[in-house]
Amino acid sequence: MDFNPSDPRLQTLLDRTREIGLGLAEHLPDYDLRPLFENLQVSAARNRNLLEMNRNGDLVLHSSHPLASKFNDGQPGRAYVLVTAMIALANRAHRALTDDHQRQLHALLLQKMTQQQLA
Repeated sequence: MDFNPSDPRLQTLLDRTREIGLGLAEHLPDYDLRPLFENLQVSAARNRNLLEMNRNGDLVLHSSHPLASKFNDGQPGRAYVLVTAMIALANRAHRALTDDHQRQLHALLLQKMTQQQLA
């Protein structure tokens, strides 16, 4: 099942992913992570990868990928999983985003996830 572009859950997922990612970006003064989350795109094109980085350096979520429907099921926490995958991809694509940055971001993300569960 593909993402349905008119499904409000998709927009909610994208908005929440951007919100989480931009919040993390504030804690990383020596690398500008904002464009990664601000420019997240959705594509209906068939692709073997759920997420990929395009030629412009923007991340693309492929809605026709089999895992895409899991992200669009409205369950809490899906945006956190998407943010984790985005950080990992960016770490591989950008030399300036170091492994140390990635560890720091994942620690912050885990802290936010834990705080959300306790709320």
